[in-house]
Formats: sequence, C-alpha cells, structure tokens
Amino acid sequence: MARGKKTAAPLKASTPSANGSSKSNKKTAGVAMKKQNKQTKAPIKDNKKPLEKKTRRFTVDREKEVQKMREDGSLSLASQLHVDDLSSDDEENVNTIGNVPLRWYEDYDHIGYNVDGKKIMKSNNGDGIDNAIAAKDDPNYDRTVYDAYNDRKIVISDRDMEIIRRMQAGAFAHPEFEAYPDYVDIYSSNKIIHSMGNDLEPKSRFLPS
Repeated sequence: MARGKKTAAPLKASTPSANGSSKSNKKTAGVAMKKQNKQTKAPIKDNKKPLEKKTRRFTVDREKEVQKMREDGSLSLASQLHVDDLSSDDEENVNTIGNVPLRWYEDYDHIGYNVDGKKIMKSNNGDGIDNAIAAKDDPNYDRTVYDAYNDRKIVISDRDMEIIRRMQAGAFAHPEFEAYPDYVDIYSSNKIIHSMGNDLEPKSRFLPS
C-alpha cells in the first residue's frame, strides 16, 4: 500500500504543472498578439503625419500665392471675371409662373405667384407725366429698365453699362480679359542636355572614323 501511495503522488503533482504550462503558453500568446496588434497599428499613425504635413504645406503655399496675387493686383482682375458671371445667379425671380406670356394675366389684378403661393399684385408704374418728371429729377433714369416679368425696376450699374458698350462694339465683354497674353515658352525655355528617348542608335547611322 505504501508503494501505491508513492506512485500516486507524482501523478497528482504532474497535473498542476501541465495546467501551469498551458496558462503560461496562453499568457505568452496573448502578449505576442498585443505586440503584433501594436506593430500593425503603428504604420497607420505614421501615415497620418505625412498627410497632415502635406496638407499644411499646401495651405501655407496657397496663402502665399493668394497674398502675392493680391499685392500685384492680379487677384482683383481674376475675381472680376468670375463675379460678373455669377452675379446674375443672385437675382432670383420673384414670379414663379414659368415661361408663359404675360398677356394671359392682362384681365387679372396680378401677374403671377411667388414662392409662398401668394399673388403678385400689379403695381402702378405711372403715366407719361410721371416718366417726364422722373427723367428730369432721377439721375438714374437713363439706366433704369423695367422688369415686367417680376414687376420691378432695375438700375444698371456702371460695370454693366461698360459690358454692354463693349459687346455692342464687338469687343470682349470683360475689360480685364487679355486676348493676347505674353507667350510662355513651356518646352524650349528649359534647356535639355539629355536626349528625349533612350532608344539605341541603328547600325545604319554608324559612320566609321
């Protein structure tokens, strides 16, 4: 019986050692996985820094370029070319009847409807006497036009008058537009010391010395 007890003791002692080794293996595996995850996440953080630097560099360069254009006056010229093209978009139509003739509303007291569905009542624009008085008293009478579609008067600005005169004369509408800018020699301005191609010379071009 004593020998049986001695032989049973190593069996009981062997089971905890096996459990301990399995736990240690799990710990080492978990540590390895954490290290691997950290290594895989590290390049993502490193990739963000160059992008941020590149974006910041572009913003700074763009601000310097705009400041330079503002100093030499080219920015105001460029903005004028685009403001005239977009200014008509700000003049929204009050009348929402669409592209229909206004004679359809001759027998009514209104000329259409606004965006809220309310009637746009006809206004009293005066008669010939009122126009004669306005021609003497109003300095903008010569450049005032009547928009019958929206029932309003529009005063043409100096800028619009200049564009109209240029178009009537057959010139470019924008006075800032330069039809014949300075020629920029893109290709021949840079001296190239190497050949454009890397092809081998054919034997037919060989000349003996």
